[in-house]
Amino acid sequence: MTNRLSIYILQQLKKQQSMKDISEVTGVSITTVMRLLDTIGVEPDYKTLPEIISIDKFKGNSGGRKYHCIIVDPKERKILDILKDRKQENLSEYFKRFKDRNKVSGLL
Repeated sequence: MTNRLSIYILQQLKKQQSMKDISEVTGVSITTVMRLLDTIGVEPDYKTLPEIISIDKFKGNSGGRKYHCIIVDPKERKILDILKDRKQENLSEYFKRFKDRNKVSGLL
């Protein structure tokens, strides 16, 4: 399964689409959709950051935005969050909510 497909499935899960519907649209099994859901490390309202995070952009088309941003814990190989925007000012505002943001020692 490609990263692009994984991201698409996770976006659909965030929109509260049923696993059955996602499975039918994407051509992957419901079990695969459930396994992918298990890779998400924390709830979207998590309060702490790992020591190392990975940030990347990808082309999407939700919310009228051309590019989205994915934040990953590369050590645990878990998606932390998917943001609808990659603009610096929005990322800055997003990370300001974390009191422990200074403990992040590396970006990949």
